[in-house]
Amino acid sequence: MSTTTNVDVVGTALDRVDGRLKVMGAATYPIDVTLPGLAHAALVQSTVTSGRILHIAVDAAERAPGVLAVITHLNAPALAHAPATGRMGDPIGPQPLPPFQSDAVLHYGQHVAMVVAETREEANAAAALIDVTYQH
Repeated sequence: MSTTTNVDVVGTALDRVDGRLKVMGAATYPIDVTLPGLAHAALVQSTVTSGRILHIAVDAAERAPGVLAVITHLNAPALAHAPATGRMGDPIGPQPLPPFQSDAVLHYGQHVAMVVAETREEANAAAALIDVTYQH
């Protein structure tokens, strides 16, 4: 004896307006859009879990093609601290500093520099040229 069961798939089938373009490789994604004057940033992350930045060599990155700026704790503008209260106004303890405000490294992968360049590839290439020396 066989039993036939009609099983509904969750939800209702919808036509994807961009489905055909995506499947065919012809869809435009945000990363494909270039606007006049658009700049790209690449972040440099710490390779130590804690310590201090003793020296950060950015000269090669600053001279790299397409680079518009290299930002570190040495030249970043002062940024305001986030409020040290929760949603209900309750104190939640000390907050970490905003990015690039100190030579202190508090965790592995902390952003220690940022390269701004004309293209994503130029920003990434220049970021790879930055050399950071740490005191552990």
